Amino acid sequence: MEYNYYILCYPDGDKQQIYHRLTIGDIIDLNGNVLAPKELDPYKITYKVTGVYKKIYFKEIYWYFKLDLMTRDEVEDEIDYLESKNFLDSEFLNKVFNKLEEKIKKKKKRYK
Repeated sequence: MEYNYYILCYPDGDKQQIYHRLTIGDIIDLNGNVLAPKELDPYKITYKVTGVYKKIYFKEIYWYFKLDLMTRDEVEDEIDYLESKNFLDSEFLNKVFNKLEEKIKKKKKRYK
């Protein structure tokens, strides 16, 4: 049986143990909780996971997550990106599909 330990490495050198695994690119709060896109706020202290490395001591595996402090501008850019991504995903794709359906219907009418 292996034991996994997850440790946050803050930019100032502090370390803190958490109880769940993170991935590169996750945006987290001070306590290591992953923030959902709706929870992002430029006035919160947020960190971005920029690296992961592990050390193995017999049956204990230590996962170290390197964090970088995000500036207010970086958080605002991330919010804008996520909003534009959601906008493009839903509305834009619906418009494209509707146009394609109209073209298909027109072609079917021509051949009848």
